[in-house]
Amino acid sequence: MNYYGIVNNISSKNGIYGRKEGADILKNNQFNIMNKVKMSAFAASTIPSDIYLKIILSFIPILKMIKIISNIIKKYNDKKSPIIHLASIDTKDNIKYMIISNETLVGNYNIDNEDNLFGLFKSSIQFESIMKSQINSNLIILERDNLPKNIKHYGGEKGIFSYGIYCEHPKNNNILIPINNYNDLIKIIILEESLRVFEALGAKKIYIEDVTDIGFNNKTSAPKANIGIDATYKKEILRKKEFGNGFYNPERAFNEIYFIHDYPNIMTVVNSRINGNQTKEEFTENVNINIGLDIDVIKIFKNELKFNYDRKWHFLVEFYDKKEI
Repeated sequence: MNYYGIVNNISSKNGIYGRKEGADILKNNQFNIMNKVKMSAFAASTIPSDIYLKIILSFIPILKMIKIISNIIKKYNDKKSPIIHLASIDTKDNIKYMIISNETLVGNYNIDNEDNLFGLFKSSIQFESIMKSQINSNLIILERDNLPKNIKHYGGEKGIFSYGIYCEHPKNNNILIPINNYNDLIKIIILEESLRVFEALGAKKIYIEDVTDIGFNNKTSAPKANIGIDATYKKEILRKKEFGNGFYNPERAFNEIYFIHDYPNIMTVVNSRINGNQTKEEFTENVNINIGLDIDVIKIFKNELKFNYDRKWHFLVEFYDKKEI
């Protein structure tokens, strides 16, 4: 997955640069250490067994020697592995950007001395969580006032990008969603798509309620620790709307719709309405408001230890008779 860091300014020159110790150098260091270990083992094996045993017993137990060797290798691994920045300027649109690939990090995500990468991260743990998500990810850093024209987004006042970390919309790579508000925005998008589809098909009333059972039926069973908003959750009315005698336009119903096709119960109602003259339906639908993004990433950025991203929504939809429209 591609993540995007929106910053004020990228002060860099074209080319590849990064920490002093490059990825190849780091790997060579590890290779040299392993060779030294192998050579030592070979040299020891050429010594007569009784002499070898006396040397080992008088010097160090074999397990302790292995531990020391392991610590030496770990010491090199823990050195600052490189964050390789590929800074480039698009000659056509004058777009400056930086790309950080998970592969260039060599398993080390320490950014404490990197000013947390333009202040985008509160800790190395946050950085590691997004770089390791979806197996391997890329972080693309862009300047807020100099973005590619094809990129749209949710969030920000008056259509302006806020600074911070964004991820790609699960259905459209050209739309970005801020991580710290991801599941709330996904919920709103699915809700608004549902309303838009039903309204375009001649809805009279729409009632949508979250009836997710989180398992806390009394005060004594509710946890005291901070586990996110689910701790105080009951039933929640998500939308309640009524419409005057409007119109029926199936083509408009699916304009810029991304998620509704994934929900079979909603689509059953939609198809029954389009292919017939159904006027009322009441049903439940399981809705995932974390679709497309690793839960671990959301948890670390929102500090929600326990939150149920699989919701159950109850729908009640009434339509006008097609003869009345």
